Amino acid sequence: MAYAIVFIALLLFYLILGIKFSKDNVIFTFMLWTVILPLTSALAIIHTRFQINVYYAFAIFPLVFYLSNTFVYFKIAKNVFLASGIVLAFISFYLCYTLLLNPGNLVVINIAKDVKPLLFVALGFVFLDMLKNTQVDWNSKLADKILKYHCFASVIWFIVFNSTNLAGTVSNDAYFEINETRYAAIGTSYVLLYFIAGLSSNKKFNGWDVAYIAIPLFLAGNRTMFFIFGILYVANLFLSTDNVTGLLKKIFLFVLGTFALVLGVFNLNEKLKERIISMFDYDLVMEQLFSKRFSPFIEELATFEWYHYIFGKGIGETLFIPWFVYRKNIDNFNISMDNIYMTMYVKYGVFSLIIYLLLLIFIFKTKTNQRFKILLTLYFFISGLTMAFIYQTKFLFILLVLTGFGFVNAEYSKAEKQ
Repeated sequence: MAYAIVFIALLLFYLILGIKFSKDNVIFTFMLWTVILPLTSALAIIHTRFQINVYYAFAIFPLVFYLSNTFVYFKIAKNVFLASGIVLAFISFYLCYTLLLNPGNLVVINIAKDVKPLLFVALGFVFLDMLKNTQVDWNSKLADKILKYHCFASVIWFIVFNSTNLAGTVSNDAYFEINETRYAAIGTSYVLLYFIAGLSSNKKFNGWDVAYIAIPLFLAGNRTMFFIFGILYVANLFLSTDNVTGLLKKIFLFVLGTFALVLGVFNLNEKLKERIISMFDYDLVMEQLFSKRFSPFIEELATFEWYHYIFGKGIGETLFIPWFVYRKNIDNFNISMDNIYMTMYVKYGVFSLIIYLLLLIFIFKTKTNQRFKILLTLYFFISGLTMAFIYQTKFLFILLVLTGFGFVNAEYSKAEKQ
């Protein structure tokens, strides 16, 4: 009962934030609260019910006002019209396809889980239109403030989780009892996007910037994110440097700085140390990928009919996740697996390319420079190898960050001219 009260209170809070946003079209307050609050999977019971995360409520009133204005003035942005039309047509087709060829998949909760991320893609275009004139600049003090507050909040919540059994008590999940303590909340995604923005605008990160970015990353303990940060940094070096000597110097400094930072973390947290070292164990990585992480996809392929290779098994298809067996409060058949490409192919076959194309169009419609768009595309591509990112709770938040922030000053494209 207490958890339900907290959920309702947070839901109402985000509804109010949405009403405020509808009046001033400034997304800063929403972002600040979302990076501070502990919206992490360990506490899902207090912020997520019926597949609805509390922060989703923020979008309700802005969307209602947007649709109302659309009907009143009979005017809608071309990108919003096309994206919404494609998404609705895609959903309608696969509902009919599933009804005819795989009616057993028509379970309401599973359909909702599959439809939700598709609608979020369309919603991203809506917010892109709403915020086209009121975005926060990535190089502004407001953007820096959100990064700083997120770092402070991450440290505080990490200490709370580390010194208490809050995660295990609230979640009642064996996973949080036997695994290492980490803190990866929805707001952590902001750190990566801020980093990409800094790279693509040739921002000179000072010591505090590096700390505010690195600390939440290490506290999250996500090995994929370590890898992505490194790849993005190196990719940006090639995109931004013409001088070979300068390029090699920057790579050397990056390797040296990373080594020093990792050594510091090794001395602070033994469990994070073990996770990082495991990234370089080839046999362990291959075993995790093929005998564990990819096994749900391999089992699905064994049950394919010829037409599944083209159209997939349809919307609502679930995958058996063997490593969920010991977690009593989680269904062993999940709507996704730890790879977006395999997940989407099982459901939609080659037509899953339509969703990737829409996401790519969304990225290139953001008010950023070309380098930002390339780095962001690279981020999504790599993260999709180990995460079904559009099914994660943070996906809508990422879209909202990309619509609410941009390079809005006159010099936003200066990095491309250097």
